[in-house]
Amino acid sequence: DGIILTKLSTANGTITVDAGGPITATDVQTSTNNDITLTTIGGDINGVGIIFTGSGNVKIDSAGSVIDDGDSGTVISANNLEIKTAVDGTVKVDTSITSANIDTKDADIDETDDIILAKIDVTTLDLESGGSVTDSGSDGDGSRSVSAPQSAKVVAANNVVLNDSENELGKLDITAGEKVIIRENDAVSGIVKAKSLQVQGTTGITLEDGTTVSSFAAKSDSGDIDLDNTGGLAINSFSS
Repeated sequence: DGIILTKLSTANGTITVDAGGPITATDVQTSTNNDITLTTIGGDINGVGIIFTGSGNVKIDSAGSVIDDGDSGTVISANNLEIKTAVDGTVKVDTSITSANIDTKDADIDETDDIILAKIDVTTLDLESGGSVTDSGSDGDGSRSVSAPQSAKVVAANNVVLNDSENELGKLDITAGEKVIIRENDAVSGIVKAKSLQVQGTTGITLEDGTTVSSFAAKSDSGDIDLDNTGGLAINSFSS
């Protein structure tokens, strides 16, 4: 059946919760860097508040969606966060993690610091980071670090580096305090705002009105490069 985890903690050990119905995960904590696993066979995992492992890992497998409690002050704290939902599910969470593996339809993640996108398989991605956003890079097996074929909105205080040659990012809306590096196994399109931008696409690059960069380098394997930029611009050599 369903269960409400009002306060579940262990001083030394892992936490595993399997439920036949929805889980409300208000406060779940391990204090010795152990792992936490939450699984539902039916229903959502919602009301996600404090989930703390130190440097342990969190794995969440939901038959529906994974939705937080709406309080930005409560976060999932872990080394790696892995979430899988129903094919039409949604993930909306606040985090303080090192890396993320997300498999859902629509993902909305607010991260307090740097984040590595180890494996993201979504339709739409909406990510905000208090530090830098990077992908895990190509491992040569043809798999993607980031697949978001409809749209990828990323806001980062520092850098955004999504440089896996197999990435599929859809319509871009990227804002970074410093540099942006984008690589896609497709045409690149959308808006980028940053101090510098390096971009590579396989079938053309179109950066639309609203793009604001001071330094630009681009490479298209085939197809045109079209940039509509606001402000002054330095064209630089592409760095592989």
